Amino acid sequence: MRTSRRRWGPASAAVAAIVGVGVIAGCGGAIEGTAQQNDSQAAEYAAEATSSSVAASSSQKAAAEREALVEQCTMFVNRAGDTIDTYNAFIDAANADAADTGAKASAAAAALGRRPTVRTPPHPRFLPS
Repeated sequence: MRTSRRRWGPASAAVAAIVGVGVIAGCGGAIEGTAQQNDSQAAEYAAEATSSSVAASSSQKAAAEREALVEQCTMFVNRAGDTIDTYNAFIDAANADAADTGAKASAAAAALGRRPTVRTPPHPRFLPS
C-alpha cells in the first residue's frame, strides 16, 4: 500500500497550527512582579565588555607590531645576505692572494656600513722574515 502525500499535507498543517497556538498561548501570559536590574550582573557584563575591548585592541596592536617586526627582519636578512656575500668575496680574494684583495676589503667594510680607519696589515706571507 502506498500512502499519498496529499493526505499528510492537511494533517501536518493542522498539527503545526495547534503547536503554534499552544506556544503563543504559553508565552503570552503576564508575569507578575516588578522589573529590577541586577547590579552585580550589570557590573560583570560591563567589566567583560571592557576586557573584551581591551583584548581586541591589544590583539590589533600585537598584530601591527608583529608585521613591523617581520618587515624589519626581512630587510635585515636581505641586507645581511648582501653584506655576507661581499665579505665572503673579500675572504676568497685574501685566501687566493688575489690582486684585488684591497678593493674587496674596502667593499666589505663599506657593506658593513663603515669605512676602514686602519690599513689592513699585509698577509703574513708578505712580512719580512
